[in-house]
Amino acid sequence: MIIGYLNNLGNKELSRAAAIYRQKSTDQNLETKALSYSDIIDQLQDGKIDLALVNDRQDNLNTLNTYQIADASVIAIIQKGTFDKHAQIVELADLRANSCIITCSIQEEKAEYYYYRDVLKIPNQLIADDSLNETILMTQAGSGFFLMNEYTAPLIKNDDLQKLFLFNQGKQLKEKYLLLSKARNSNTDSFAQILKQQFK
Repeated sequence: MIIGYLNNLGNKELSRAAAIYRQKSTDQNLETKALSYSDIIDQLQDGKIDLALVNDRQDNLNTLNTYQIADASVIAIIQKGTFDKHAQIVELADLRANSCIITCSIQEEKAEYYYYRDVLKIPNQLIADDSLNETILMTQAGSGFFLMNEYTAPLIKNDDLQKLFLFNQGKQLKEKYLLLSKARNSNTDSFAQILKQQFK
C-alpha cells in the first residue's frame, strides 16, 4: 500500500500510524511519500497511490472515498514581540498589515493560494517561498507571518518567534485532515482508524 501526503502537514502522525499498521499487517508492504496536492489527486485517480493524507480543500471529491481524520487548530507564527508575550490568540484583523508567507514550490503556488484565499479566507498579501528555513528567517526579520497547525507548529523551535492560535471574527480557524482513497476496503478502513488515533 502506498500513501501520499502533503509535506506541509508533516509526517509524524502518519509515520506512527504506518509503524503500527506494519506490525498488525506483516503481510502488507507500506510506503509513504510526500507529494503536491495536484499530484496526490492525479496519482489517486490513476491508481499509483492507494491513500492520501491531505487538508480539506473543499474540492468536489465525489469520485474518492473520504475519511475524516482530525480538526487541527491553525496557528499563526510571527516575529516575537509583535504582540504581548503572554498572548495566546490573535485575530486575523490584527495581522492585516502583515504579509502571509506560504512555504511551497512554484508548481504548488496556485493550489496553495487557492487554499489560503478561498478555504482559510486569508485576505493578507500572500508571499510564496520554497524553503521553510527562508520562511522562518523572513518571519524573524518582521517580513510577515506564516501558518501551521497544532500538530506541525511544535516542530518549529525558535525563541525569536511567537505562536498564536488564529481567530477570524471570534471564530477559531481549523484545518481539516482528510484521508482519501479511490476504493474502500478493509485495509483502508483499518489504516484510517489507526491514523485517527494518532491525532488524539
